[in-house]
Amino acid sequence: MSKTTKVGPYRIAPHVRAGRLTGRWFLDIPRSIAGRRLRKLFANREEAIQAAKDLIRGFAQESLVGSLHPKSRTPSVTLFEAEERWLAEQERRVFTKKKQASSLERDKYNLKNVKAFFGDVKLSQIDEQGLEKFQAWRFRKGRAPDTINADTQMLLKLLRWACRRQLLSQVPEIDLLPSDAGRNLIVPTLDEVARIIEALPESNRLVVRFIAETGSRSGEVFNLDWKNVDLENRIAHYRRRADWTPKTRHSERSVAFSEVTRSELLKIKNREGLVFPSPKDPEKTRDNIRKSLKTAVKAANISRDRKPLHVTLHTLRKCYATWGAMEVRMPHRQLQDQLGHAPGSKMNLKHYVGRSRDLLHQCVMPLPVISQVAEVATAPK
Repeated sequence: MSKTTKVGPYRIAPHVRAGRLTGRWFLDIPRSIAGRRLRKLFANREEAIQAAKDLIRGFAQESLVGSLHPKSRTPSVTLFEAEERWLAEQERRVFTKKKQASSLERDKYNLKNVKAFFGDVKLSQIDEQGLEKFQAWRFRKGRAPDTINADTQMLLKLLRWACRRQLLSQVPEIDLLPSDAGRNLIVPTLDEVARIIEALPESNRLVVRFIAETGSRSGEVFNLDWKNVDLENRIAHYRRRADWTPKTRHSERSVAFSEVTRSELLKIKNREGLVFPSPKDPEKTRDNIRKSLKTAVKAANISRDRKPLHVTLHTLRKCYATWGAMEVRMPHRQLQDQLGHAPGSKMNLKHYVGRSRDLLHQCVMPLPVISQVAEVATAPK
């Protein structure tokens, strides 16, 4: 076979000498990676392809590239090349359960916005001014500050990775946009959540109750299996399985549920596999029930400013954080454990604890009326 092959930024082609094929194959390493164009010969095509794949994954960098140019020089890698190598590393992390597949998908989505603005520019050309222009570009498109910050942080993550891999000399500094997260977070009251659950179809009531009572993530509850549920002590354990991993190591925890939930769980006949599987297929996990919740909110007439209150499964998790912090007065450290957040994280107060209508009225500090106080003071005894 004498056809040229492309593996990422690398070209593999048969070696020709004096107009004849030698049987060997060479790997063409572009200038943007090695600092100057390089060619390495291999005994066959398969070895050359494997070497190219190893380069993309970060293996054999020193043996194939590093020793061929001065170490003081930083390779001029482009954004697209860096992304390809970074994604290869992250896919290995997903494979070894060090990272969730959903997190990688979110990173890929954020990178699309970065690539749309910068194009295949050299990493060394991305400076503070370029980052500020990127933020302004996203802002003009009507994106929220938190969305812009997520894209910016993804780019900074990639640049820091490139710096650790000696593909970039330094990472530019940039201030994130002021965030409005948590400031206008309005959550339903306990009574309103109970009414929403009552308005749901029977197939969704128990899973929504479970999330609201425990503050769990929907993905944790959807992947909960019966062997990790202790009905006698009313405790559920979130533990990793071969086909599912909790969001972080702090997400592996135990949560308690109510006696009402326990009695409802006892009514479920099949106690094997998933506790809350898809109603259509018991072997599959349940899908998001956003539409069902939206319909239930309207049916229960839960509104704010004459508009139906926006409620999702994640809203119920924030409800739990708000009730725990404001009504139950749960210690912050315990609330972090309940939600599966890292110790010392400010995530609870910044994004999860909101305002409930009942709690809003409890915060009022009534003062005496001066005229009434004066009348009481001057009244004859």
